[in-house]
Amino acid sequence: MRRALTIREKSLGPDHPDVALSLLNLATLYSDLGDYAKAEPFYQRALAIREKSLGPEHPLTARSLDNLAILYVALRDYAKAEPLFQRALAIQEKSLDPGHPDVVYSLDGLTRLHMAKTEIAQAIAYQSRATAVVERNLKLNLAIGSERQKLAYLATISKQTDQAISLHLLYAR
Repeated sequence: MRRALTIREKSLGPDHPDVALSLLNLATLYSDLGDYAKAEPFYQRALAIREKSLGPEHPLTARSLDNLAILYVALRDYAKAEPLFQRALAIQEKSLDPGHPDVVYSLDGLTRLHMAKTEIAQAIAYQSRATAVVERNLKLNLAIGSERQKLAYLATISKQTDQAISLHLLYAR
């Protein structure tokens, strides 16, 4: 992966959005391996590239903010995570739409953050907003398409559904 990154940097330039994608892939790999110290600089550099090349209000910049915030939640550095999630959510709601499926990514992150901080009322508030977006999009997606497409769509929301159930079973019976 590092070799692919080096090739992309040389051929596209160090600030190209595709370089940011390679950095995110490396960061995710290290994060999945639990090596957060190695993941953090890759997430930060990817964010910097996206802010510079795409702009600070771009939806992909928001996704990079979410990724870095998730890392900080894993590190239990909630003070760093929350403003990143909040900024990502604001970007997504402004540049996409409050009902866009990508908004759920930030809302879920904020839910997990507040669950980790045992701030259950806030976690439920964010979870409720995420669930409303999912339900809206569920109605739209189940109204059209083949059975196979409908099943594929349902698979995309299983993680969010699991989180909602966990929140209520563990913290808010």
